[in-house]
Amino acid sequence: TRCSRDWSSDVCSSDLGIQITGENEFEISPVVGGHFTHAGCSYQSVYGPLTSKWEVVGNTIKYHFSIPSNTKAKIILPNATYLVGAGEYDYVVEKK
Repeated sequence: TRCSRDWSSDVCSSDLGIQITGENEFEISPVVGGHFTHAGCSYQSVYGPLTSKWEVVGNTIKYHFSIPSNTKAKIILPNATYLVGAGEYDYVVEKK
């Protein structure tokens, strides 16, 4: 599944968990499940694109997040919460 904020904000905000929490702050809490094996979403902020992607690989879930310059994000995953600044982030979580 791919989406952009302009195309389907409901999918980006609910299934891929991108929420705007301040002028340059975001919260990302993707929901993995259903019959999908991967999904990705991008939101075009005034600071640049914010991206949330996940993929089921065997018994793991691989996540990738791209946070634009001059912003910060709270990334909520099943095993931990991360407070991050601008950059690219990859996490691998064991599937339950």
